[in-house]
Amino acid sequence: MVSNLRNKMMLIGIAGTPNDFLLSPYVLKCYLCQSNDINKHIDIVVQQYGYIPPSRIEEEAESILCDIEETQPDIVGFSCYVWNMDAIRLISSKLKQMHENTIVILGGPEIAAEDIVSGVFDKYAVDYFIFGEGELPLLALLNFQTLRRSEDEIKNIKGLAYKKGGKVYCNVEAEVLENIDQLPSPYLEGYISDEVLTRDGIRANIETQRGCNFKCAYCFYHKNFSVIRYRDADVVVKELEYVFKKGIRQGRIVDANFLSNKKYAKKILKGLIELEIRMDLFFEILPQFVDEEVAHLFGQYIRLSAENRVMVGMGIQTINQEALAVIKRKIPVRFFDKAFRLLQEEGVVIKSDIILGLPRETKESYFKTLEYITEKMRYGTNLLSLALLRMLPGTDLIEICKSEDLINDNRDNSHFVYATPTLPRKDMLECLRLNVIAYRLLTSTGMMGIRDLYFDTKDTLNVMNIELLQYFGREVFRFLKEKDTDYVKPDFPNAETYLGARIYSEIPDVWLLEKFRAIKKYGILRSAQSVR
Repeated sequence: MVSNLRNKMMLIGIAGTPNDFLLSPYVLKCYLCQSNDINKHIDIVVQQYGYIPPSRIEEEAESILCDIEETQPDIVGFSCYVWNMDAIRLISSKLKQMHENTIVILGGPEIAAEDIVSGVFDKYAVDYFIFGEGELPLLALLNFQTLRRSEDEIKNIKGLAYKKGGKVYCNVEAEVLENIDQLPSPYLEGYISDEVLTRDGIRANIETQRGCNFKCAYCFYHKNFSVIRYRDADVVVKELEYVFKKGIRQGRIVDANFLSNKKYAKKILKGLIELEIRMDLFFEILPQFVDEEVAHLFGQYIRLSAENRVMVGMGIQTINQEALAVIKRKIPVRFFDKAFRLLQEEGVVIKSDIILGLPRETKESYFKTLEYITEKMRYGTNLLSLALLRMLPGTDLIEICKSEDLINDNRDNSHFVYATPTLPRKDMLECLRLNVIAYRLLTSTGMMGIRDLYFDTKDTLNVMNIELLQYFGREVFRFLKEKDTDYVKPDFPNAETYLGARIYSEIPDVWLLEKFRAIKKYGILRSAQSVR
């Protein structure tokens, strides 16, 4: 147990992008500090770090360890996500080597009860694991530590696992707050420092609700939540006003479906319009909740100022209804068609998400999804998000993957699918390479006008999108083969990050422009061979 009369706890967040910070450590601190016992016995500090690329984990871990050494905490807690687990494992291991009595706690989406029980974390240099929602188990754990309660009481803390005698014991059942409408705001209570909020290009993350209308098998949002719980809409509006006045011009609503309760969502949008907030905002939505009034409110907000932009993430995932049924996300295409029409009329930027590698997806069915979504990229400034399925621990997908015989990619800890019975590795690689082509051609809206050239060429030739994408796939393969890049290597290593890391430098605009000119002059040189 902690021996000092007054202790110090350090909550560490490692974000998933360079211009971001994790909201969860501040939410936890804000909640914990409402307890008189915690305030009496523990000082809590939050330290935030930007995204750590794999190539810099060793270097950045040493820097974070230096900060921990300077703070000298008795307890260190990490918020665990798929992008920071390698760094956290290294930091916690070195921290325990330096200070074996420092208590280390892991919590967050990557900490799943199923993985704890199966022994995934047995060798981690960690004392406690919190799974599910963090507020109640962390409060109970800290009270157990600081108030020196009976050792047996730790067995009664829901949502907690602990090490004893080198073995991990898991209490299995999670615990959640009954409601969150009265949760104090880490923004309005001043828990998020100006040092964080005034960083160049920083984005503010705002929570409006917990839970989701859907129970998608691959997702965490609904995990342990039987109903959707909402924060006070007026507080959400005040938070956005607060960060706007701090000079922040980017915000993300970190929920599964902002429109899950349309009356609630409309109240927030009307509040932002009334206050004339000028920010670039991102929302995740489901298409069947989009109606004329919602779309018009998004449009009203956009028209407030030239600074205002609304981007919505709308997950299509696939148009293969059999695959959608398996992952518990069966949404008819007609809802997407209607949502696209209403949102595009109001100038909303739509980021369309599709997922490669879903159960029962075939190469042919995936091509149909690409054909559908490619045509949607023709209008406005819509964006394309192409992801490979992650078999995330703690999600319902884990059991589905077992029954559907999906193969996990064991080359790293990213949980990506490697192959499926209906999408063998050869077909998976073809689809991964075609994703690169679609992303490179359809997300290029800059000075060169690559996307416009693409659709002009497609219409001139009167061909299917897939046919034109496959043609460029063959040409890119020939072009890059001499450079020996990841794209042309037999197993396409780092395929998941290639879209954002090197695609624009390795496939330059000038080369694409030459290809478009050649197509106009000579047409497509057809071949039976597709993207290799």
